[in-house]
Amino acid sequence: MRIITGISTFTYDQYLRGAGIHAYPRNARLMMHLDYEKHPYTDRQRRLNIILYLSNDWSPEWNGATELWNKDMSKKVVQSDVVFNRAIIFQTNEESWHGLPEKIMCPKRILRKSLGFYYVSH
Repeated sequence: MRIITGISTFTYDQYLRGAGIHAYPRNARLMMHLDYEKHPYTDRQRRLNIILYLSNDWSPEWNGATELWNKDMSKKVVQSDVVFNRAIIFQTNEESWHGLPEKIMCPKRILRKSLGFYYVSH
């Protein structure tokens, strides 16, 4: 990951705070937000998010794309659509606004599923 980010002191979050499987049903959304800066148990800084999409046969019309916005929230910079086995990797800092702001419109028995991995450093 150092090649991608330029940061060489990563370690995984042993507490998995906020990590794991995320499942969003119909009508759900995750408003644009910034992640925590300092881990509450280790005092390390959250530096990197990896979101791996787990939903098979997701239709773009159902929304659910991960959006990354610029630091003053005036412009969407990246949209990562839900595609099975695709991952989005982005640095976490005081400028990395991200979320799923569009209401998910999948059928009732389908979930938007992803796996979140978070890395920290001093």
